[in-house]
Amino acid sequence: MLRITGLLALAAVSTISVAAQNSPGAPKAAKATAQDVNVVNTNAEAVPTKDQFNLVLATPVSFTDSFTMDPNIFGGESNYYQVPANRKLVIQYISMRCDLAGSADALGMVSSDQNLPPGNTTFLGIFIPMRSVPYPATGAGHVLSVGGTPVTVIFDPGKVVQLGAYRTNGTDTAFCFGGFTGYLVAVP
Repeated sequence: MLRITGLLALAAVSTISVAAQNSPGAPKAAKATAQDVNVVNTNAEAVPTKDQFNLVLATPVSFTDSFTMDPNIFGGESNYYQVPANRKLVIQYISMRCDLAGSADALGMVSSDQNLPPGNTTFLGIFIPMRSVPYPATGAGHVLSVGGTPVTVIFDPGKVVQLGAYRTNGTDTAFCFGGFTGYLVAVP
């Protein structure tokens, strides 16, 4: 008998609860319909914003460096460019030129310590497409590999950027010259 009373009491409470939810003065659940919201701010109550990459506030930057690849060495790298403190570097264009002996081709690349501990650099996956053409001005059988590409790459303050090249034939000394252009912006 005790069990039946418990079930009857539960049924009675449930009935009262449902009746209370449907009574005229009970709060109603909100409808789930999307509504447009229009926010109007006066100049006195303006929402603060800051344009990080406003080119009017940017400082143009250009980096160039040359390097050699000795005989039987198939790669070389430029010196580092270090991003100044409290600034971010935005690179917009990268180019490279290598004077190569023999029928070699070169491939340019970008390295950095972005997202790495200081003193460690790695290839960033940015290639500089280069095309090789005969270049008899530096000697018979010499080749000139040149190339450039537009990019948008952002480097954090204090990080280093380095250009490099690899070649397919390493019997003589190769001379490379690379660079980038872009701008520096203040860190907010």
